[in-house]
Amino acid sequence: MPHLRIEVSAELAAALDWKQLAHDIHLDLAAAKWAALDDLKTRVLVCADALAGQDHGAQQLVATLIITNPRPPDMQRAMTERVMAHLEGAVRALQPVHWVQCCVFMQATRRDDYAKWQWNAPVSPSP
Repeated sequence: MPHLRIEVSAELAAALDWKQLAHDIHLDLAAAKWAALDDLKTRVLVCADALAGQDHGAQQLVATLIITNPRPPDMQRAMTERVMAHLEGAVRALQPVHWVQCCVFMQATRRDDYAKWQWNAPVSPSP
């Protein structure tokens, strides 16, 4: 159940193709066998207001990768770095004129510490 929650400044949010970026991240994490493709979820939350230091033009892109299945620390770090590489590449391609701060947090959450409910969930095809 890896979930990627991305909080992003409005100007930067409008400039990026989030569906494609999330799709690429999902494919990459699944190809590395760190998560099943259908288990990956990404949400992008656009910040109504943001300020970095005193720079009113600065943009922020803060991602939190939440995992519930135990993974070794080196795998967690590799997952974090892979997500960062995608986000960094997307920002570099824009060549923004303002300061952009981009970071990825890893949040390992025990299965006992969350509840999940689904309505009309997709059914996986039989092999």
